[in-house]
Amino acid sequence: MTQFSKNMIKPWAGLLVCVTALLLMGGTALAVVNLDNPTPVVFANEIAVDTSNGTALANPGNILDIKAQIGLNLGDGATYYVRFDLSSNATIITDPGDGALTLTGVGTTTATITQMTPGATNGGASYSFAIYSLADVVDGDFIDESNGYLNLALQTDGLEVTDENSVTMTYTIYTSATDAQNAVNAVYSKAMVSYINWADALTVTNTAVTPLNIDIADSCESFVGSGLSTNIGDVAISVTSNVLWTDGLQAAIGDIIAAGSKLVITGTLPTGTVISDNGSNDWTETIALGTAEWAFGATAYDSGNITYTLAASTVAIETAFTGLLDFTPATGSDVQDVNLGTLSTLAKNGVTRTVFNIPSPAETTFVNAVRISNTSNVSGTVYGRLYEQTGGLVYSGVLIGTGGLQATIAPQETVPITASGWTTLDSGLSTWVGRGRLVVETTLPSIEVMSLTTVGGVQTNMSTVAPVGVE
Repeated sequence: MTQFSKNMIKPWAGLLVCVTALLLMGGTALAVVNLDNPTPVVFANEIAVDTSNGTALANPGNILDIKAQIGLNLGDGATYYVRFDLSSNATIITDPGDGALTLTGVGTTTATITQMTPGATNGGASYSFAIYSLADVVDGDFIDESNGYLNLALQTDGLEVTDENSVTMTYTIYTSATDAQNAVNAVYSKAMVSYINWADALTVTNTAVTPLNIDIADSCESFVGSGLSTNIGDVAISVTSNVLWTDGLQAAIGDIIAAGSKLVITGTLPTGTVISDNGSNDWTETIALGTAEWAFGATAYDSGNITYTLAASTVAIETAFTGLLDFTPATGSDVQDVNLGTLSTLAKNGVTRTVFNIPSPAETTFVNAVRISNTSNVSGTVYGRLYEQTGGLVYSGVLIGTGGLQATIAPQETVPITASGWTTLDSGLSTWVGRGRLVVETTLPSIEVMSLTTVGGVQTNMSTVAPVGVE
Protein backbone atom coordinates (compact mmCIF):
# COMPACT_ATOMS: atom_id res chain seq x y z
CA MET A 1 0.00 0.00 0.00
CA THR A 2 0.98 3.61 -0.48
CA GLN A 3 3.11 5.02 2.29
CA PHE A 4 1.96 8.30 3.81
CA SER A 5 3.95 11.46 3.11
CA LYS A 6 3.25 15.18 3.24
CA ASN A 7 3.50 17.44 0.24
CA MET A 8 4.98 20.90 0.56
CA ILE A 9 2.24 23.51 0.61
CA LYS A 10 1.86 25.42 -2.66
CA PRO A 11 -0.61 28.20 -3.52
CA TRP A 12 -3.75 26.18 -4.03
CA ALA A 13 -6.15 25.71 -3.81
CA GLY A 14 -6.44 28.78 -1.67
CA LEU A 15 -9.78 29.83 -0.37
CA LEU A 16 -9.40 33.58 -0.02
CA VAL A 17 -11.91 35.46 2.07
CA CYS A 18 -12.11 39.30 2.10
CA VAL A 19 -13.05 40.15 5.69
CA THR A 20 -14.31 43.72 6.32
CA ALA A 21 -14.03 43.66 10.10
CA LEU A 22 -17.30 42.37 11.54
CA LEU A 23 -19.04 39.95 13.79
CA LEU A 24 -21.39 37.52 12.13
CA MET A 25 -24.31 36.08 14.00
CA GLY A 26 -25.42 32.96 12.21
CA GLY A 27 -26.02 29.23 12.39
CA THR A 28 -23.14 27.04 13.43
CA ALA A 29 -21.61 25.20 10.48
CA LEU A 30 -21.35 21.43 10.78
CA ALA A 31 -17.58 21.57 10.39
CA VAL A 32 -15.78 18.58 11.82
CA VAL A 33 -12.13 19.27 10.96
CA ASN A 34 -11.04 21.85 13.51
CA LEU A 35 -7.76 23.43 12.46
CA ASP A 36 -7.10 24.40 16.08
CA ASN A 37 -7.33 20.77 17.23
CA PRO A 38 -7.30 18.72 14.03
CA THR A 39 -8.49 15.14 13.77
CA PRO A 40 -7.90 14.18 10.12
CA VAL A 41 -10.59 12.42 8.11
CA VAL A 42 -9.26 8.97 7.17
CA PHE A 43 -9.93 7.43 3.75
CA ALA A 44 -9.06 3.94 2.51
CA ASN A 45 -5.68 3.13 0.98
CA GLU A 46 -7.52 0.67 -1.28
CA ILE A 47 -9.22 3.51 -3.21
CA ALA A 48 -7.88 3.56 -6.77
CA VAL A 49 -6.94 7.24 -7.01
CA ASP A 50 -6.82 8.69 -10.52
CA THR A 51 -3.48 10.50 -10.52
CA SER A 52 -4.27 12.31 -13.78
CA ASN A 53 -7.87 13.46 -13.41
CA GLY A 54 -8.34 13.16 -9.67
CA THR A 55 -10.74 11.11 -7.55
CA ALA A 56 -13.68 12.71 -5.76
CA LEU A 57 -14.12 12.31 -1.98
CA ALA A 58 -17.68 13.13 -0.90
CA ASN A 59 -18.71 15.15 2.14
CA PRO A 60 -21.82 13.53 3.70
CA GLY A 61 -22.68 14.91 7.11
CA ASN A 62 -20.22 17.78 6.56
CA ILE A 63 -17.25 15.58 7.51
CA LEU A 64 -14.93 17.59 5.25
CA ASP A 65 -16.07 21.00 6.41
CA ILE A 66 -13.39 22.99 8.21
CA LYS A 67 -13.36 25.58 10.93
CA ALA A 68 -10.77 27.74 12.66
CA GLN A 69 -10.62 30.52 15.21
CA ILE A 70 -9.91 33.95 13.72
CA GLY A 71 -6.93 34.13 16.04
CA LEU A 72 -6.41 37.92 16.42
CA ASN A 73 -8.26 41.22 17.01
CA LEU A 74 -9.54 42.80 13.82
CA GLY A 75 -10.09 46.56 13.85
CA ASP A 76 -13.28 48.42 12.88
CA GLY A 77 -13.46 49.49 9.28
CA ALA A 78 -10.44 47.47 8.25
CA THR A 79 -10.46 44.81 5.53
CA TYR A 80 -8.85 41.43 6.06
CA TYR A 81 -8.29 38.51 3.76
CA VAL A 82 -8.46 35.00 5.16
CA ARG A 83 -6.84 32.23 3.15
CA PHE A 84 -6.91 28.45 3.49
CA ASP A 85 -4.26 26.54 1.51
CA LEU A 86 -4.60 22.85 0.74
CA SER A 87 -1.60 20.81 -0.28
CA SER A 88 -1.14 20.52 -4.03
CA ASN A 89 -2.73 17.06 -4.27
CA ALA A 90 -6.26 18.33 -3.50
CA THR A 91 -8.84 20.80 -4.83
CA ILE A 92 -12.48 21.68 -4.10
CA ILE A 93 -14.88 19.61 -6.21
CA THR A 94 -17.42 22.36 -6.98
CA ASP A 95 -17.88 26.10 -6.53
CA PRO A 96 -18.71 26.44 -2.80
CA GLY A 97 -21.06 29.41 -3.37
CA ASP A 98 -21.95 32.44 -1.24
CA GLY A 99 -23.43 30.53 1.67
CA ALA A 100 -20.48 28.20 2.14
CA LEU A 101 -18.66 30.59 4.47
CA THR A 102 -20.02 31.50 7.88
CA LEU A 103 -18.78 33.17 11.04
CA THR A 104 -20.04 32.10 14.44
CA GLY A 105 -19.19 32.87 18.05
CA VAL A 106 -19.25 36.02 20.18
CA GLY A 107 -20.80 39.30 19.07
CA THR A 108 -24.17 40.49 17.73
CA THR A 109 -23.41 42.09 14.39
CA THR A 110 -24.13 40.77 10.92
CA ALA A 111 -22.39 41.01 7.58
CA THR A 112 -23.10 40.44 3.92
CA ILE A 113 -21.05 37.56 2.43
CA THR A 114 -20.55 37.73 -1.32
CA GLN A 115 -18.54 35.30 -3.36
CA MET A 116 -16.22 36.76 -5.93
CA THR A 117 -15.07 34.96 -9.11
CA PRO A 118 -13.70 31.51 -8.23
CA GLY A 119 -10.57 30.14 -9.88
CA ALA A 120 -11.26 26.95 -11.86
CA THR A 121 -8.82 24.14 -12.60
CA ASN A 122 -8.99 20.85 -14.52
CA GLY A 123 -11.16 22.41 -17.21
CA GLY A 124 -13.63 23.78 -14.65
CA ALA A 125 -14.19 20.40 -12.95
CA SER A 126 -12.79 21.62 -9.63
CA TYR A 127 -11.75 24.89 -8.03
CA SER A 128 -8.29 25.91 -6.94
CA PHE A 129 -9.55 28.89 -4.92
CA ALA A 130 -12.59 30.97 -4.07
CA ILE A 131 -12.74 34.55 -2.77
CA TYR A 132 -15.43 35.94 -0.49
CA SER A 133 -16.13 39.60 0.35
CA LEU A 134 -17.52 40.26 3.85
CA ALA A 135 -19.08 43.75 4.19
CA ASP A 136 -21.37 45.83 6.45
CA VAL A 137 -19.08 45.67 9.45
CA VAL A 138 -20.39 47.12 12.69
CA ASP A 139 -17.91 45.87 15.28
CA GLY A 140 -14.46 44.56 14.42
CA ASP A 141 -13.46 43.08 17.78
CA PHE A 142 -13.14 39.39 16.91
CA ILE A 143 -11.95 38.30 20.34
CA ASP A 144 -13.85 38.24 23.61
CA GLU A 145 -11.46 37.31 26.41
CA SER A 146 -14.22 35.66 28.45
CA ASN A 147 -16.10 33.86 25.68
CA GLY A 148 -13.29 32.91 23.31
CA TYR A 149 -12.58 33.43 19.64
CA LEU A 150 -14.94 33.89 16.74
CA ASN A 151 -15.01 30.84 14.48
CA LEU A 152 -14.76 30.92 10.70
CA ALA A 153 -16.29 27.85 9.03
CA LEU A 154 -16.25 26.67 5.42
CA GLN A 155 -18.63 24.11 3.92
CA THR A 156 -17.60 22.13 0.84
CA ASP A 157 -19.18 19.61 -1.52
CA GLY A 158 -16.08 17.47 -1.12
CA LEU A 159 -12.54 17.35 -2.41
CA GLU A 160 -10.72 15.90 -5.37
CA VAL A 161 -7.37 14.21 -4.74
CA THR A 162 -4.66 13.06 -7.13
CA ASP A 163 -2.65 10.77 -4.85
CA GLU A 164 -2.76 8.98 -1.50
CA ASN A 165 -0.44 11.33 0.31
CA SER A 166 -1.75 13.16 3.34
CA VAL A 167 -3.76 16.28 2.48
CA THR A 168 -2.69 19.20 4.66
CA MET A 169 -4.03 22.70 5.25
CA THR A 170 -2.61 26.07 6.31
CA TYR A 171 -4.69 29.04 7.54
CA THR A 172 -3.43 32.63 7.12
CA ILE A 173 -4.75 36.22 7.37
CA TYR A 174 -3.62 39.21 5.26
CA THR A 175 -4.43 42.93 5.09
CA SER A 176 -3.91 43.17 1.32
CA ALA A 177 -5.68 41.30 -1.46
CA THR A 178 -2.42 41.20 -3.42
CA ASP A 179 -0.57 39.74 -0.43
CA ALA A 180 -3.29 37.15 -0.03
CA GLN A 181 -3.07 36.19 -3.70
CA ASN A 182 0.72 35.88 -3.48
CA ALA A 183 0.73 34.34 0.03
CA VAL A 184 3.18 36.92 1.44
CA ASN A 185 3.24 39.27 4.46
CA ALA A 186 0.66 37.37 6.53
CA VAL A 187 -0.41 39.05 9.78
CA TYR A 188 -1.51 35.70 11.24
CA SER A 189 -0.64 32.13 10.29
CA LYS A 190 -1.53 28.71 11.66
CA ALA A 191 0.98 25.96 10.97
CA MET A 192 0.23 23.25 8.42
CA VAL A 193 -2.10 20.61 9.87
CA SER A 194 -3.33 17.22 8.67
CA TYR A 195 -6.73 17.38 6.97
CA ILE A 196 -7.05 13.99 5.25
CA ASN A 197 -5.06 10.84 5.98
CA TRP A 198 -5.11 7.33 4.54
CA ALA A 199 -5.17 3.87 6.12
CA ASP A 200 -5.84 0.27 5.12
CA ALA A 201 -9.58 -0.38 5.20
CA LEU A 202 -9.12 -4.12 4.90
CA THR A 203 -8.05 -5.95 8.05
CA VAL A 204 -6.47 -9.36 7.53
CA THR A 205 -6.01 -11.67 10.50
CA ASN A 206 -3.80 -14.76 10.37
CA THR A 207 -4.16 -16.55 13.70
CA ALA A 208 -1.31 -18.95 14.45
CA VAL A 209 -2.29 -22.59 14.97
CA THR A 210 -0.25 -25.66 15.93
CA PRO A 211 -1.30 -28.81 14.04
CA LEU A 212 -1.26 -32.23 15.66
CA ASN A 213 1.90 -34.20 14.93
CA ILE A 214 1.91 -36.98 12.37
CA ASP A 215 1.89 -40.22 14.36
CA ILE A 216 4.93 -42.34 13.54
CA ALA A 217 3.50 -45.23 15.57
CA ASP A 218 0.59 -45.42 13.11
CA SER A 219 2.88 -45.57 10.09
CA CYS A 220 2.25 -41.82 9.60
CA GLU A 221 -1.30 -42.58 8.47
CA SER A 222 -2.93 -40.51 11.21
CA PHE A 223 -2.21 -37.77 13.70
CA VAL A 224 -1.33 -38.21 17.35
CA GLY A 225 -4.59 -39.27 19.01
CA SER A 226 -5.46 -41.60 16.09
CA GLY A 227 -7.45 -38.99 14.16
CA LEU A 228 -7.27 -38.27 10.44
CA SER A 229 -7.79 -34.49 10.79
CA THR A 230 -5.91 -31.52 12.23
CA ASN A 231 -6.18 -27.73 12.07
CA ILE A 232 -3.67 -26.00 9.81
CA GLY A 233 -4.80 -22.35 9.76
CA ASP A 234 -7.27 -19.65 10.76
CA VAL A 235 -7.69 -16.64 8.43
CA ALA A 236 -10.19 -13.79 8.52
CA ILE A 237 -10.82 -10.57 6.61
CA SER A 238 -12.91 -7.64 7.81
CA VAL A 239 -13.03 -3.86 7.51
CA THR A 240 -11.29 -1.36 9.77
CA SER A 241 -13.65 0.96 11.66
CA ASN A 242 -13.66 4.69 10.85
CA VAL A 243 -11.89 4.30 7.50
CA LEU A 244 -14.00 5.84 4.72
CA TRP A 245 -14.64 5.12 1.05
CA THR A 246 -15.01 7.75 -1.69
CA ASP A 247 -18.67 8.30 -0.75
CA GLY A 248 -17.50 9.53 2.65
CA LEU A 249 -19.11 6.56 4.39
CA GLN A 250 -17.56 3.66 6.27
CA ALA A 251 -15.69 1.44 3.79
CA ALA A 252 -17.38 -1.92 3.23
CA ILE A 253 -15.93 -5.22 2.03
CA GLY A 254 -17.93 -4.85 -1.19
CA ASP A 255 -16.20 -1.53 -1.88
CA ILE A 256 -12.82 -3.24 -1.76
CA ILE A 257 -13.10 -6.78 -3.17
CA ALA A 258 -15.36 -8.52 -5.67
CA ALA A 259 -16.57 -12.07 -6.17
CA GLY A 260 -13.79 -14.36 -7.35
CA SER A 261 -11.46 -13.41 -4.52
CA LYS A 262 -10.02 -16.49 -2.87
CA LEU A 263 -7.83 -17.88 -0.13
CA VAL A 264 -5.14 -20.16 -1.55
CA ILE A 265 -3.25 -22.61 0.68
CA THR A 266 -0.13 -24.33 -0.63
CA GLY A 267 1.56 -27.40 0.85
CA THR A 268 2.15 -31.09 0.21
CA LEU A 269 -1.28 -32.67 -0.23
CA PRO A 270 -1.31 -36.47 -0.54
CA THR A 271 -3.95 -37.93 -2.84
CA GLY A 272 -7.36 -37.89 -1.21
CA THR A 273 -6.60 -34.98 1.12
CA VAL A 274 -9.64 -32.83 1.96
CA ILE A 275 -9.37 -29.20 3.09
CA SER A 276 -12.37 -27.62 4.81
CA ASP A 277 -13.25 -24.53 6.80
CA ASN A 278 -15.98 -24.16 9.41
CA GLY A 279 -16.93 -27.75 8.64
CA SER A 280 -17.70 -27.03 4.99
CA ASN A 281 -15.96 -29.25 2.44
CA ASP A 282 -16.38 -26.86 -0.46
CA TRP A 283 -12.72 -26.16 -1.12
CA THR A 284 -11.07 -27.04 -4.42
CA GLU A 285 -7.94 -29.13 -3.90
CA THR A 286 -5.34 -29.36 -6.67
CA ILE A 287 -3.28 -32.29 -5.49
CA ALA A 288 -0.70 -32.21 -8.29
CA LEU A 289 0.03 -28.54 -7.66
CA GLY A 290 -0.25 -28.88 -3.90
CA THR A 291 -2.88 -26.13 -3.53
CA ALA A 292 -6.31 -25.77 -1.96
CA GLU A 293 -8.57 -22.82 -2.81
CA TRP A 294 -11.71 -21.34 -1.32
CA ALA A 295 -13.47 -18.57 -3.23
CA PHE A 296 -15.60 -16.09 -1.31
CA GLY A 297 -17.90 -13.27 -2.34
CA ALA A 298 -17.71 -9.58 -1.55
CA THR A 299 -18.42 -10.14 2.13
CA ALA A 300 -16.42 -10.44 5.33
CA TYR A 301 -14.81 -13.88 5.64
CA ASP A 302 -13.72 -15.88 8.67
CA SER A 303 -12.40 -19.35 7.95
CA GLY A 304 -12.45 -20.49 11.55
CA ASN A 305 -10.27 -23.57 11.86
CA ILE A 306 -9.06 -24.71 8.44
CA THR A 307 -8.98 -28.50 8.63
CA TYR A 308 -6.65 -30.90 6.82
CA THR A 309 -8.07 -34.43 6.57
CA LEU A 310 -6.16 -37.45 5.33
CA ALA A 311 -7.74 -40.21 3.30
CA ALA A 312 -7.72 -43.55 5.12
CA SER A 313 -4.48 -45.57 4.82
CA THR A 314 -2.64 -42.55 3.37
CA VAL A 315 0.79 -41.46 4.59
CA ALA A 316 0.89 -37.84 5.78
CA ILE A 317 3.99 -35.94 4.75
CA GLU A 318 5.76 -33.20 6.69
CA THR A 319 5.09 -29.87 5.03
CA ALA A 320 4.73 -26.14 5.66
CA PHE A 321 1.38 -24.62 4.68
CA THR A 322 1.53 -21.11 3.24
CA GLY A 323 -1.40 -18.83 2.48
CA LEU A 324 -2.26 -16.20 -0.12
CA LEU A 325 -5.33 -13.96 -0.27
CA ASP A 326 -5.80 -13.59 -4.03
CA PHE A 327 -8.18 -10.63 -4.30
CA THR A 328 -10.31 -9.54 -7.22
CA PRO A 329 -10.60 -5.75 -6.81
CA ALA A 330 -14.06 -4.19 -6.81
CA THR A 331 -14.70 -1.29 -9.19
CA GLY A 332 -12.79 1.72 -7.93
CA SER A 333 -10.47 -0.39 -5.76
CA ASP A 334 -6.81 -1.19 -6.25
CA VAL A 335 -6.55 -3.64 -3.34
CA GLN A 336 -3.41 -5.78 -3.48
CA ASP A 337 -3.07 -9.50 -2.81
CA VAL A 338 -1.91 -10.38 0.70
CA ASN A 339 0.82 -12.98 1.19
CA LEU A 340 0.03 -14.57 4.56
CA GLY A 341 3.33 -16.42 4.78
CA THR A 342 3.41 -19.65 6.76
CA LEU A 343 0.07 -20.65 8.28
CA SER A 344 1.44 -23.70 10.08
CA THR A 345 3.89 -26.59 9.76
CA LEU A 346 2.96 -30.26 9.79
CA ALA A 347 5.63 -32.36 11.52
CA LYS A 348 6.10 -35.91 12.78
CA ASN A 349 6.35 -36.78 16.45
CA GLY A 350 9.86 -38.19 16.14
CA VAL A 351 12.96 -38.76 14.03
CA THR A 352 13.09 -39.94 10.40
CA ARG A 353 16.03 -41.47 8.56
CA THR A 354 16.09 -42.92 5.03
CA VAL A 355 18.41 -45.40 3.34
CA PHE A 356 18.49 -46.46 -0.30
CA ASN A 357 19.64 -49.16 -2.73
CA ILE A 358 18.58 -52.15 -0.63
CA PRO A 359 18.73 -55.33 -2.73
CA SER A 360 16.00 -57.96 -2.42
CA PRO A 361 16.72 -60.90 -0.08
CA ALA A 362 16.35 -63.11 -3.14
CA GLU A 363 19.53 -61.68 -4.64
CA THR A 364 22.62 -63.83 -4.01
CA THR A 365 25.27 -61.63 -5.60
CA PHE A 366 24.42 -58.57 -3.52
CA VAL A 367 23.97 -59.28 0.19
CA ASN A 368 22.60 -56.43 2.27
CA ALA A 369 22.26 -55.57 5.95
CA VAL A 370 20.52 -52.47 7.32
CA ARG A 371 21.97 -51.40 10.68
CA ILE A 372 19.77 -49.32 13.01
CA SER A 373 21.60 -47.62 15.88
CA ASN A 374 19.89 -46.08 18.89
CA THR A 375 22.15 -43.11 19.63
CA SER A 376 20.05 -41.93 22.57
CA ASN A 377 20.07 -42.92 26.24
CA VAL A 378 16.55 -44.35 26.31
CA SER A 379 15.03 -47.50 24.86
CA GLY A 380 12.09 -47.56 22.50
CA THR A 381 10.36 -48.73 19.33
CA VAL A 382 11.43 -48.26 15.70
CA TYR A 383 9.02 -48.23 12.78
CA GLY A 384 9.62 -48.50 9.05
CA ARG A 385 8.17 -48.37 5.56
CA LEU A 386 9.88 -50.24 2.73
CA TYR A 387 9.23 -49.19 -0.88
CA GLU A 388 10.37 -51.26 -3.85
CA GLN A 389 12.01 -49.62 -6.87
CA THR A 390 8.69 -49.22 -8.73
CA GLY A 391 7.23 -47.25 -5.80
CA GLY A 392 5.07 -49.95 -4.30
CA LEU A 393 4.85 -50.11 -0.49
CA VAL A 394 5.90 -53.64 0.46
CA TYR A 395 6.12 -53.24 4.25
CA SER A 396 4.80 -50.78 6.82
CA GLY A 397 4.94 -51.41 10.52
CA VAL A 398 7.18 -52.15 13.50
CA LEU A 399 10.83 -52.97 12.81
CA ILE A 400 11.98 -53.16 16.43
CA GLY A 401 9.38 -53.47 19.17
CA THR A 402 6.31 -55.58 19.80
CA GLY A 403 5.75 -57.66 16.66
CA GLY A 404 9.17 -56.70 15.27
CA LEU A 405 12.60 -58.29 15.24
CA GLN A 406 12.91 -57.87 19.01
CA ALA A 407 10.90 -56.28 21.85
CA THR A 408 12.83 -53.03 22.05
CA ILE A 409 16.06 -51.32 21.11
CA ALA A 410 18.21 -50.48 24.11
CA PRO A 411 20.19 -47.25 24.59
CA GLN A 412 23.21 -47.18 22.24
CA GLU A 413 22.25 -50.58 20.79
CA THR A 414 22.60 -51.45 17.09
CA VAL A 415 20.18 -53.93 15.51
CA PRO A 416 20.84 -55.30 11.99
CA ILE A 417 18.15 -56.31 9.51
CA THR A 418 19.50 -59.02 7.22
CA ALA A 419 17.80 -60.99 4.45
CA SER A 420 16.39 -63.42 6.99
CA GLY A 421 15.24 -60.49 9.12
CA TRP A 422 12.91 -59.25 6.41
CA THR A 423 11.16 -62.60 6.21
CA THR A 424 10.94 -62.64 9.99
CA LEU A 425 9.05 -59.35 9.82
CA ASP A 426 6.85 -60.56 6.98
CA SER A 427 7.03 -63.91 5.26
CA GLY A 428 6.13 -62.21 1.99
CA LEU A 429 9.31 -60.13 2.06
CA SER A 430 11.50 -62.78 0.46
CA THR A 431 11.74 -60.59 -2.64
CA TRP A 432 10.83 -57.18 -4.08
CA VAL A 433 11.32 -55.33 -7.37
CA GLY A 434 14.72 -53.70 -7.85
CA ARG A 435 16.50 -51.80 -5.11
CA GLY A 436 14.38 -50.85 -2.12
CA ARG A 437 14.13 -47.63 -0.10
CA LEU A 438 13.58 -47.85 3.65
CA VAL A 439 12.12 -45.00 5.72
CA VAL A 440 12.97 -45.55 9.39
CA GLU A 441 11.10 -43.61 12.09
CA THR A 442 11.04 -43.51 15.86
CA THR A 443 9.94 -41.39 18.79
CA LEU A 444 13.41 -41.87 20.28
CA PRO A 445 15.46 -38.67 20.57
CA SER A 446 17.97 -39.83 17.95
CA ILE A 447 18.84 -42.78 15.71
CA GLU A 448 21.19 -43.44 12.79
CA VAL A 449 20.71 -45.95 9.96
CA MET A 450 23.26 -47.53 7.60
CA SER A 451 22.77 -49.71 4.54
CA LEU A 452 25.77 -52.05 3.92
CA THR A 453 25.93 -54.19 0.75
CA THR A 454 28.54 -56.93 0.27
CA VAL A 455 29.65 -58.04 -3.21
CA GLY A 456 32.40 -60.66 -3.62
CA GLY A 457 33.57 -60.16 -0.06
CA VAL A 458 33.77 -56.33 -0.42
CA GLN A 459 31.39 -54.37 1.79
CA THR A 460 30.11 -50.95 0.57
CA ASN A 461 28.31 -48.34 2.66
CA MET A 462 25.24 -47.38 0.64
CA SER A 463 24.01 -44.80 3.20
CA THR A 464 23.44 -41.06 2.86
CA VAL A 465 22.57 -41.14 -0.81
CA ALA A 466 19.82 -38.52 -0.27
CA PRO A 467 19.10 -35.95 2.43
CA VAL A 468 18.15 -37.18 5.86
CA GLY A 469 14.41 -37.51 6.41
CA VAL A 470 13.34 -37.86 2.75
CA GLU A 471 10.01 -39.71 2.67
